[in-house]
Amino acid sequence: IAKLLAGEVYYSAGEKKIEATIRQCDIRDAHSFLLARNAPHVRSLSTNPDHVIQWHEHLQWWLNECIERFIVDDMAGPVAFFWHKQAKANGCDYLIGGWFPAGNSPAFTAAIRLFNWQLEYCSDKYPEHVWLATIKKENRAVQLLNRRYGFIDGDSYSHQAAKELFPHITEDFIILQRRARSS
Repeated sequence: IAKLLAGEVYYSAGEKKIEATIRQCDIRDAHSFLLARNAPHVRSLSTNPDHVIQWHEHLQWWLNECIERFIVDDMAGPVAFFWHKQAKANGCDYLIGGWFPAGNSPAFTAAIRLFNWQLEYCSDKYPEHVWLATIKKENRAVQLLNRRYGFIDGDSYSHQAAKELFPHITEDFIILQRRARSS
C-alpha cells in the first residue's frame, strides 16, 4: 500500500503488479487525449457536459504552450491523462487542471500516482500559486482524494475565481483550494 500511495506502482482488479510511468504528452498523443476528453463518463463530470470538443478546438488547446499535458502509461498503453495550467483571476495566481481515464476503466489508482507526481511537480514550478479544484458534488471519490492531499473548501476569492475561469459552473459543484507549496 505504501508503494501505491507513493505512486510507484498500482494494481489492476486482478492484483497483477503493473509498472506505471508518467511522461509529457507529445503530438502523437493528441487524438487519444481528445477521445478520452470526449468520453461520456468524462464529460458527465465536467462543467459543460453537453459540449463535445471538436478536433479544431482540441488542436488549438493542444498547441497552447501554457498548458502542460501528461500521460500515465503502463505496459499495455495509456491509463490516464492529466493536464494543468496557470490562470490569473481576481489578481491571484491559480493552477487549474484535470485528469481522466484513457479508457472505460475508472483508473482511480492511476489518479493517485498522477496526483502525487503533479502536486510535487507544481510545488517546485509554481510555489506561489493556489490550486483551484471544481468537483461535481456527486463525485465523492474525487472529493475525498483531493481532501486527502490537503485541499480545503474554497474561500470567497476562490469561488469568485472559479466563476470567472469556469463560466459554466453551477451549484452542482464544490470548489476546493490548496497552496501549490504547502508550508
